[in-house]
Amino acid sequence: MDKVKIMKRFLIKLLILFSIVFLFDACSDPVFFIIHEETPALKPLINGSPTNFVIFGDAMYVASGKKIFIYRKNTNKWVEWTKLGDYVGCLAATQNSLYAFYLVNNNGRIRQFDNTGNGVDLSLTNVQSIYALDDDLFVGVRVTNGNDFTYSILHTKESIIDFKSVFEGSSKKNSDDPTVYDYTLNGAAYDNNNYYLCTYSSIFYVNKTNVDSDFVSIPNSDSDKKFIGFTGIINLNANYVAAITNSGDLFQIEDANIEKKASFDKRNSTGALALWYKDKSDAEPSLLLVGRKEYYYSSTTTAYSNGYLEIALNPSGGIQTNAVFTEPGKNKLSSIDNNDRYVSSIGKKPVNHMIQTPAVIDEKMTLFASTQQNGVWSYRIRQGVMQWNAEQ
Repeated sequence: MDKVKIMKRFLIKLLILFSIVFLFDACSDPVFFIIHEETPALKPLINGSPTNFVIFGDAMYVASGKKIFIYRKNTNKWVEWTKLGDYVGCLAATQNSLYAFYLVNNNGRIRQFDNTGNGVDLSLTNVQSIYALDDDLFVGVRVTNGNDFTYSILHTKESIIDFKSVFEGSSKKNSDDPTVYDYTLNGAAYDNNNYYLCTYSSIFYVNKTNVDSDFVSIPNSDSDKKFIGFTGIINLNANYVAAITNSGDLFQIEDANIEKKASFDKRNSTGALALWYKDKSDAEPSLLLVGRKEYYYSSTTTAYSNGYLEIALNPSGGIQTNAVFTEPGKNKLSSIDNNDRYVSSIGKKPVNHMIQTPAVIDEKMTLFASTQQNGVWSYRIRQGVMQWNAEQ
């Protein structure tokens, strides 16, 4: 009988030991990390699906719904700046003007704001997107006629609003023809010599001294197939430009020469691209941040492979040789300090746009993200730890 009691006590202690081991292991798993450690998601000040961030003057701007918000120098907070009559889809900023692409009865229009906040509508319709480089504004326009799409990319200097077409293209709606292109304008960038316009099907360029000439496609053996799916482009520095495709293929462009550098692993890209500087005194960025998403996303998605990825840049500003994408917090050099906390927070949210605030506006160089459906998020100290959460 004593032996039976001893055996029972041994089994109970063994069971307790296994429970402790299991609990410890579970807490190291991101799913259980949510249950045990995660700070509840905050209610965002800027909700919905916000636009891209732009720098204009000594402030930063973002829009969501009908509202445009401003993040003024040294204030460390967002406030409502102005409100338009309908949904704002995109922002762009030249040296002296802020532009908002917005809808009027489902027709894309552009409103131009000056430094005082006064706005005037430009005489363009059927606008799809807007992007700015220095004092140059580029506008993507699409006209639908039955099953045919006609695309135009227009250019103007901010000093004299006089739009000229720099690209024309067409395609057919819902066509399986492999020769059909999609010329939706998804971004603009430049290096020392050229301007680059990113469309879904190809990247076009022209010498900066002749910006009103027709842009031509960059020859590229890696992207000769139709519908390669370029979704974003960014200046790395004066010498290099990077572009990402929907399937997560990352290309580097140098003086109109394009080279594939890295690829995602079984995930899609949102097109979000941002530079990350380790310190405000650094001349070159250390990392390129790239938005990631599951193939299929809805408001009920709880996957932990959204968020964004990081890839290392070399001292000259280009993408490091043999660099690979990694999740934030997994390497010594990273935009954050804890991968579990990342995975269980913004890692669940598709990120459409990102920016690291310039030090001249925010000395802490706060990192912001526009999520697909959960508003503007930021990486800040909350409850004593650095974490991603909704900006309030």
